[in-house]
Amino acid sequence: MSELLVLRHAKAGDGPQRDTPDHERPLAPRGLRDAERLGHWLLATDIAPDRVLVSTATRAVQTARLVLEALGAAAPPLMTERRLYLADPACVAETVLEHADGCERLLVVGHNPGLAQFVTLLSGQPLPADEHTGASFGTASLARLELSGGWPSLAPGAARLLELVRGAALPDPSR
Repeated sequence: MSELLVLRHAKAGDGPQRDTPDHERPLAPRGLRDAERLGHWLLATDIAPDRVLVSTATRAVQTARLVLEALGAAAPPLMTERRLYLADPACVAETVLEHADGCERLLVVGHNPGLAQFVTLLSGQPLPADEHTGASFGTASLARLELSGGWPSLAPGAARLLELVRGAALPDPSR
């Protein structure tokens, strides 16, 4: 059995100047907090990934680093993958399959709309909307999917959505 963790990067700001290229936009203060919360949640629930694939965008890399920092010694190295920047579901699936061999739990950090579409396609069901924001896969949202047939079974409808966690809804680890 394989597990796929799909994480949309945390909330990004406009950068130091409004003309910052999209690829270079850093996390906003809220994004920094939400990413840290997700990392502490993964540690507390003992759901550390074996491998981490991350879009090369600044906000995605920052999100992944904060999550991994919270995991401490349990954190695997992160691997950046340019193709995950604004990738569509087919590209996400192809990238996952290229890197999943020998891995039980894989974390992918990237962007919408591709990640939300990817999770919906794999699970065969629409993602539930957040009761406060109405977003189904907002920033710092993490979908935990189970593939009972392992990585070779990665296909539409082949995964079961175990849970959907939103960083903003998690408790502050410093309290």
